[in-house]
Amino acid sequence: MPLTISVSIRLEIHPVGQSVIRKTLVSMVFLSLCTFNALAVDNVYAVFNLGYSDAEFATSEGKSAAYKLGLGYQFDRQWYAEFGFQQLADESLPGDLPETLEAAQSYQNKMNGIGMYAALLGKASSQVGELYYRLGVLNTDIEGQSLLTGSATCDLGVATEFNVASGDTFTLCNYDESGIAGVVGIGFDFYLSGKTMLRAEVEHIQGENDLKVSTGFIGIRYNF
Repeated sequence: MPLTISVSIRLEIHPVGQSVIRKTLVSMVFLSLCTFNALAVDNVYAVFNLGYSDAEFATSEGKSAAYKLGLGYQFDRQWYAEFGFQQLADESLPGDLPETLEAAQSYQNKMNGIGMYAALLGKASSQVGELYYRLGVLNTDIEGQSLLTGSATCDLGVATEFNVASGDTFTLCNYDESGIAGVVGIGFDFYLSGKTMLRAEVEHIQGENDLKVSTGFIGIRYNF
């Protein structure tokens, strides 16, 4: 039976350090879509993956936990279309400026990143599961902070110039940047039961402002 669902989503852009609200709202909306769509449409599956990412963006880099929520639809014997939300990086941004020279010199640039993705998955079936490769695009939102020595101009974001106790000058750059990125990946869905599969996947993302993210995931796929 044909099914038409119209959804309108409006997100506010928040300052650096406020992305938790945005992530929560997007996740809640997406989970709701998964639930209602999956109950009404054949050939649909939902995935929830946990993983670990190694991310670089402009002058920042870090390793952190990651996750992905996805909804897929098999439109051909060997092809899936998959849409979802994922966390690219999750590092705690410092709330206060460094007050001493030692603190400034040991400061590490931090970032948070999320993305909405659309991908095509080509798959090959076997007795134990399905091997697939992924090609897709993401709409990314990366926020973070980087510290520069002296009075400097930020390549990204808003500059805050300050002095530490020793009198030395530093510049803190706060940025919140949206962009487009591409993704390639490969994975395997292992059969666990009639509707449940264990998903193992690795992927690489590359996009604007020197965004590079390599992630490994383990998760569950549920076929409705």
